[in-house]
Amino acid sequence: MLCFTFVLICPFVKEDATGGVQAADGLPTYIDEYDVPTPNGGPLALTVDKNGMIWFTESNASKIGKFDPVTHTFSEYDVPGVGDMWGIAIDKNDMVWFTQYAGRGDVNPRGSIMSGGKGRLGRLDPANLNVSFVDMPSVGSFPFRLVVDPDNKIWFTELLGNRTGFFDQKLGNLTEYKVSETLSGPTDLAFDRDGALWFTESFDHNIVRLDPQTKTLTEYSLEALVFSPAGISIDREGHVWVADHGGDWIAEFDPSTQSVTRYPTHRIHGDLTIPNGLLIDAKGRVWFCEHVGNAVGYLDPQTLAMVEFTIPTGPVSGALWIALAPNGDIWFTEWVSNKLGVVHAGRQVPLTLQALEDQLRLESGTRTTITLGIEAIGGTPVSGSFDYSWGTYSTSDVSISFSPPSLSGESSASVEAKLTVSDSARPGDYILGLGINMGPVRVWTMLETQVVARSLPPQPPLTTLIIPTIILAGLGAFLVVRQIRRRPRR
Repeated sequence: MLCFTFVLICPFVKEDATGGVQAADGLPTYIDEYDVPTPNGGPLALTVDKNGMIWFTESNASKIGKFDPVTHTFSEYDVPGVGDMWGIAIDKNDMVWFTQYAGRGDVNPRGSIMSGGKGRLGRLDPANLNVSFVDMPSVGSFPFRLVVDPDNKIWFTELLGNRTGFFDQKLGNLTEYKVSETLSGPTDLAFDRDGALWFTESFDHNIVRLDPQTKTLTEYSLEALVFSPAGISIDREGHVWVADHGGDWIAEFDPSTQSVTRYPTHRIHGDLTIPNGLLIDAKGRVWFCEHVGNAVGYLDPQTLAMVEFTIPTGPVSGALWIALAPNGDIWFTEWVSNKLGVVHAGRQVPLTLQALEDQLRLESGTRTTITLGIEAIGGTPVSGSFDYSWGTYSTSDVSISFSPPSLSGESSASVEAKLTVSDSARPGDYILGLGINMGPVRVWTMLETQVVARSLPPQPPLTTLIIPTIILAGLGAFLVVRQIRRRPRR
């Protein structure tokens, strides 16, 4: 995969009210990026400690990195051995834990998933820089992601080992749980408020709940709705959110109803945005990063508003995982561009966008018009082009034209979105995204949309069809007989 870097030149900048740099177009700088010191280090997993320090793995260089967001300085620590490092977490004693897996005695080339390698859990003591390891019992297990529970146990997934488990630091024991008989691909993991562990199965399109007390595993299938669930987090209501690494959306799973709702991101012509990392912040917003879409965004489930921040380095920086800082900022790694990035989550988005309709009920093969209201925050004029998103793989399900198609320096506007639902669109419940792309940021409103089969014209009762038919048949018979009688006799 090729990576091209664009240099953005701003002719004029100034400080905005939130302390961020403001460009000439009036938009604040939402994302800052920092080059990792080691060339081609391959920053991958990351976490933030209680002091706001950013810890991350450098898979290509076998290093653990630390970044101070106040002084903008890096520190790097060598890790013995080689291997991909997809997981990192800070335990209750401020120890830095990470995963390491070498596919064939070396770093997996360009992150390829290779069987037969050796995996282990690593621990870095920041006080004395000592590194120790816990070997995985099985060859080829590929320890992947990490999370720490309240008892300071280190929980992990095994992408190729088809297991999840934990390391008990007090006892020095490693325990594993077999997930399923097939190669399901356990990926990311998170605890809910009741202490249950949830994790995704990227190969089998599932999510799994593990009760640590009873050791009971419950598997929920997301097949046909989520192709490859990766990042996972659980909200206050117990709903499970996942990023679909095989699609253009994030998804919400309600365990009580076992229903799935997909919220689409922006579209890329000829490709997918491929969301990967996912977390929920203190405000309940669901944050995600887009591996190919080259953006970091959030969905507010309460208002159904989505905002996506474009990563300046592109077109594909390789953003895979994100982490939440104590101040609410969202940090991410750029695996391809060899950078750390941060979204300044407190900086104001430039406008509000609202549809007059809350919900839509549409028949396949029909058209409708949706009215959007745009209001710039603070009266600052905004510019951008309108776009839409739809939660299926089929781009032909719906088509939308906007009038006007864009804004150019307006502070308020009313926009008409003319929507056509194709005859081939399947009946069901969907989320329609209507938004405006302003370059550094996209702002969306999400509409709950129900598509139903087109109703046929009402048919008359059967009796009303039979009686005219009998009359016509009788009349026809009468005419035939009459015609016969009129024939001349020979």
